[in-house]
Amino acid sequence: MKYIFATLALYLVHFSTSANCFVAPGITLWQQLSYRHKDAAIWRIAGKKTYTDNNAYNDMAINLSNNCTLIDSKLEFLFSAYALIYSSWRDTGSFETDQNISRTLIDKLSLAYNFNEKFRFEGGKLKTDPGVFFLKSPAKLINTSYNGFKPTRLYDTEIRRVYEESFWGGSLSTGTSAYALTFTAAAKFAKIEERYQTSGDWSAAQRSNARERYLLSWTDYRQANHTPSVHFMAGDSPGVAFADTFEVMDRVIVNAEFAMHCKQQWRHFSPASAERIRAYDFSRWLYREHDINSFELALGVQYTTDKLNSFGMEYYFQSEGYSEASWKKQIDFIKYLNTSAWNSDLANAYDNYKYLMAAEINNTINQGMLQKRHYIYSYANIIVSENLTVQPWLILNIQDSSAMLGIHTQIPLSRIDERLEMWSGIYATQGRKNSEFALFGEALNIYLGFKYFL
Repeated sequence: MKYIFATLALYLVHFSTSANCFVAPGITLWQQLSYRHKDAAIWRIAGKKTYTDNNAYNDMAINLSNNCTLIDSKLEFLFSAYALIYSSWRDTGSFETDQNISRTLIDKLSLAYNFNEKFRFEGGKLKTDPGVFFLKSPAKLINTSYNGFKPTRLYDTEIRRVYEESFWGGSLSTGTSAYALTFTAAAKFAKIEERYQTSGDWSAAQRSNARERYLLSWTDYRQANHTPSVHFMAGDSPGVAFADTFEVMDRVIVNAEFAMHCKQQWRHFSPASAERIRAYDFSRWLYREHDINSFELALGVQYTTDKLNSFGMEYYFQSEGYSEASWKKQIDFIKYLNTSAWNSDLANAYDNYKYLMAAEINNTINQGMLQKRHYIYSYANIIVSENLTVQPWLILNIQDSSAMLGIHTQIPLSRIDERLEMWSGIYATQGRKNSEFALFGEALNIYLGFKYFL
């Protein structure tokens, strides 16, 4: 299957080149400078800290994109790709060292055919739906893994990351002013064996197409004050999701999503495997997915003023998140690996398990998943002037009281150049050393970035 998609990719590029789709592509440049201070965490490798206490980073990226029509009103070619690179002021720690400091990513590469005004097919490398919730949208049933670097992440004028991994697949959609119906298929043609690596070091196919997925989505637009939708997932991880957006009164919008899954959505720490390791029966795996039913719930409300300032709050729950007791078993095992080696060979083996555990936890985060059960996210979008928008935000883990909080600013620079934008921000993670958001150390991050449209 992967050879079919590779052949399709080459064909798309050849076809688009012959049709002069790259004559005048859109080009966007990013640069971001950032500083991070990180406190010590519970992890130790060879008795040393796993992160650099203070470091600074320079991220740069270029995006080439183009949408061109090959046959008027019928056939379109859509393309977007990134080249990324970063450098650090000081050497990075053992948990944050990348295999490569530069990357090229295909963001979108597809052909779209419009059969008529109602039916459209698109095939190739497709973007995932971002979802309506910031924390986690249960109705977003097709997820991919993060494709960037370990120590630094490039942001945009919006708080979300600049780039997300897309997937190889096809989508057939139809709709009117009353409804929309979409069927999406994403084939499986990669298997993840390197669990000790973070997802940025996997292949693009492993990040995007390591599961077989078939999604049927229906959205109803006939209601005046709300927009219900239902989503059915088949394949390696069957499930169903329901979503609705309500306009309960003028300027107040409520979002609600609920999803049920036939198996766990991410890999969990296995106390049984840990006990075997304590008995010197060295298991290859410490984390597993189980065929256990699970469900997610997200609720959100947003109020927008007449000056277009917005204020909102979200609540998220997942049944498969760690309880305090199961989380403690994972923390206790990390502490055991730190202190229980009585010779160098055993110490090396235990360090390898710590690398594995850190990678597994990080890859869960890179899938857009959270670790525990109950969360609150609050935010505001305040337009101070035409040249400044301020966005304070807070993510709170209700179970262990750990938190991430920050302020993000958008600063258009149209007075200098209409094609230039700037953003800046500061955020911190707070909590006990064994809590979710401080598990890898409490941190303070400051960043300043620029985007330029050529």
